[in-house]
Amino acid sequence: MKRYIINIIMLCFVFFSCESGEVMGGDSEDTGGGEEETCTGENCCPENFVESSLTTSDEQICLPESFNYINTTQLTDGYGFNNVIIDGIQIDNDDWVGAFNGSICVGSIKWDLAFGCDEICFVPTYGSVQNNDGYMTSGVSPTFKIYDTSDNIYYDATPTENYNWVGSGFNIHIATSLAAISN
Repeated sequence: MKRYIINIIMLCFVFFSCESGEVMGGDSEDTGGGEEETCTGENCCPENFVESSLTTSDEQICLPESFNYINTTQLTDGYGFNNVIIDGIQIDNDDWVGAFNGSICVGSIKWDLAFGCDEICFVPTYGSVQNNDGYMTSGVSPTFKIYDTSDNIYYDATPTENYNWVGSGFNIHIATSLAAISN
């Protein structure tokens, strides 16, 4: 498998084209049935989601509970997958992929191919600030999990190719697929 390094301009396009969090704007929430529900608390995230540390005063960003992370540094690698599957079936557009260094989530993304990812989405992975905070360091490969939103299940997932995190700028690694098997 070829390893692709993409310049900073392309990386910015990729990261800002893909959805890195479920944005919950305004004072209402779509409950999925076409009706809007008024948000009365500070945290208006759907069930099994938490408010992200990336939330601002203008917008609330919600992530699956285990996929919350902090954008730690300018050192970022992106891991792209052509296919993300559970039991051989492509995941849905409301499912998520998270990257981990041990038990620490270092990046996640909602897998919405219709959102401009051009049949491939990238999971951002963020680097360590002090080499002891649990985030990525050079030479380590992240592990991945898939969150099936409809069933509220997290799956350990295996990429077809493993790439070590570089962190010397903006690097993109592309694997053929990321796969999980339910038990």
